[in-house]
Amino acid sequence: MNCTEEEYCSSTGVISKTPVVLTEEQKLFRVPVTPCRNLERGFTGVCCRDPDYVDPWPSKSQYDRGVTASASFQSTVGQRNTQPRGAGPLGTGFGEFPWQAMVLLETNKSLLCGGAIISDNTVVTAANCVYGLNPRTIQIKGGEWRLGVDAEPKTFQIVRVKDIVYHPAYNPTTLNYDVAMLVLEDRLKFDTHIGSICLDENDVVPSASYENCVTTGWGKEVLKTESQSQLQRNGFAPESHICGRPSGDACEVDVGSALACADTSGTYYLKGVYSADNGCNRPDQIVSFSNIDVQWIKQALKNPNQFITPVPNYQTAANSPQ
Repeated sequence: MNCTEEEYCSSTGVISKTPVVLTEEQKLFRVPVTPCRNLERGFTGVCCRDPDYVDPWPSKSQYDRGVTASASFQSTVGQRNTQPRGAGPLGTGFGEFPWQAMVLLETNKSLLCGGAIISDNTVVTAANCVYGLNPRTIQIKGGEWRLGVDAEPKTFQIVRVKDIVYHPAYNPTTLNYDVAMLVLEDRLKFDTHIGSICLDENDVVPSASYENCVTTGWGKEVLKTESQSQLQRNGFAPESHICGRPSGDACEVDVGSALACADTSGTYYLKGVYSADNGCNRPDQIVSFSNIDVQWIKQALKNPNQFITPVPNYQTAANSPQ
C-alpha cells in the first residue's frame, strides 16, 4: 500500500498514472480505501495499491488439483504455529497463522482484502470488500506467506468462490455488521500452513479478555489492545463492532482479516474481522473490527442458500470502472 492523492486512486484501489474522475455510481461501488498522511510529501491522501505488484499465480494444472496434504497430517483448529518466527517483533513465521487467506479478484489478478478460513470450503471476510462483486470473479488464496516470493516451504492453494453470503443486517453505508461468508467451489486441502480458526460458540474468550489478540497482514503482525470507548465517537454501533488501538501500523493489515484471540490454552478464536480504520501512519490510529455473529455463521454453514440475496450491478472485468 502507498499513500497517494485520492484523485490518483482508481475505482479498483490501484494507483493510476493520470487523475481519475469517477461518476457517483462508480464511487458507490469502488474498492474501499482509507485516508492516510504522506509524511514525506506532506499531503493527506488515501491508501492505494502499487500497480507494479504482481501476485504469483499458479499454473492451471496446479490450480485445478490444488495441493495434497501428507497422509500423516492431522488438521488442528485454531492453532498458531510459532516456529519458526519471522524477523523482528512483528514478523511472522511460515504458516504461523494458517487461517489467514487472501481474497483475490480474478479478472485483474489483484488482492482485494484478507479473510479468515473457518472451514475447508468457507472463508469469512469484511462485506465491504466484496459488496457488489460477482462471486464468480473472486478467488481465495490460502497458504501465502511473503508476497511475490515463490521459494516458500510449501505451495499455496487457490480456489474459486461460488457464493457470497452477507450478514442479513449488513449496512454498506454505516458498515454495521460488516461480515460476509465466501462459499468455495472446491475444498482447501488443510496442511501445516493452511487451516481454520475456531468459532467462539461458548464465549470462551469474553470481550473483557481481549488482551491476547492478533490481526495479521502479509509479513506483519499487529497486536490489538482494547479501546471500546472510541466506537460511538466514530459512528459505529457498539453491538456490531469492536474497536482497538494497534501497536503497529494497521495499514499493514488487510481489511477482512481476522481478529484472533487466544484462550488460556493457546487456542485462537475468531472474534472479529477488520472492517475499517481512521487512517495510516498516525499515532492515534483506531481500528474497527466487526463482531462475529456465531449463531448466524452456524446457520449459514448449514444452509447458505437461505441467506444469499442478489446484489445489483455486479462489477466484472467488462464493466468495472477504471
